Amino acid sequence: MKNLRKILMLIAGLFAFSGMQAQDKIINPDISYAGTPRTLTIGGINVSGVEGYEDYVLTGISGLSVGQSVTVPGTEITDAVKRYWRHGLFSKVAISADSIIGDKIWLHIYLAVRPRVSDINYIGLKKTEREDMEKKLGLLKGSQITPNMIDRAKILAQKYFDDKGYKNADIEINQREDVANKNEVILDITVDKKEKMKVHQIIIEGNKALSDRKIKGGLFVKGAFKKTHEAGKLATFLKSKKYTPERWAKDKENLIDMYNEYGYRDASILSDSVWNYDKKHVDIDIKVEEGKKYFIRNITWVGNTVYTTDYLSNVLGMKKGDVYNQKLLNKRLSEDDDAVGNLYWNTGY
Repeated sequence: MKNLRKILMLIAGLFAFSGMQAQDKIINPDISYAGTPRTLTIGGINVSGVEGYEDYVLTGISGLSVGQSVTVPGTEITDAVKRYWRHGLFSKVAISADSIIGDKIWLHIYLAVRPRVSDINYIGLKKTEREDMEKKLGLLKGSQITPNMIDRAKILAQKYFDDKGYKNADIEINQREDVANKNEVILDITVDKKEKMKVHQIIIEGNKALSDRKIKGGLFVKGAFKKTHEAGKLATFLKSKKYTPERWAKDKENLIDMYNEYGYRDASILSDSVWNYDKKHVDIDIKVEEGKKYFIRNITWVGNTVYTTDYLSNVLGMKKGDVYNQKLLNKRLSEDDDAVGNLYWNTGY
């Protein structure tokens, strides 16, 4: 009788435990972010949606692990989702609870991997332009495509054509599904270069010693600006009016060289800006600071025994009181055929 009572009590206990377990187990629970957070222990993690990767690799990205305590709802799972997005490989990330049993939670991570590039088509470009674009954009077949990669490629492509003078170029990068290869896309990069930009007007500020005409040049007169000229002017009828950043950069150097030739050693460009005048032309504004004009105070020759000072001074062609012209000085010392340096070279020195 006593043994029977023990058996009945054991059976009753098992039923009570089973009822408790059934009551505590929640399948696919809804997590309310308005409710009171609970601290639970991760009982397991399941990952789905991605092929070709080991589960432990995908789980490791999340920073979550079995046995870890997490707050539900809380920052641990939110941070795990952010880690997947930062990784850049996935187009879809979701983490939910498969079940909660007592104080344990079983998580399910749903992922969709971004497609890979199977082919890249460049439309509207010459062969050399296509080869340049391939090097500059960094888009490679087999790489996973991300929105950041597309945005970066468009910016680099736009800069490439800006530098070539096509400031109005239209660039589109479209993805289309590669029906022959699962989870792969074909990129179509379409470029409409439009027309090259020309210069409408060059505005020079701060110039007093050198006039606009002196700097810009005329029909048969060379100015500082040798590569950048205003369109629609008789003075530039025979000169190129196309604008590119490279041409303009070179002409800014030419401007400083011209000031140096006129004795303005400290001349500098304070600022310059370029903006669209219309769809085919740009305006340019440049501000200069001329500084003071320098003159030669004295010329002293040291160590000359083969040629006299007077002879060397005559060959040099520069004297006290002349405007200091560094370019001319370099030419007369070493660059010209009859320069001072060549006197010595031609006689074996």
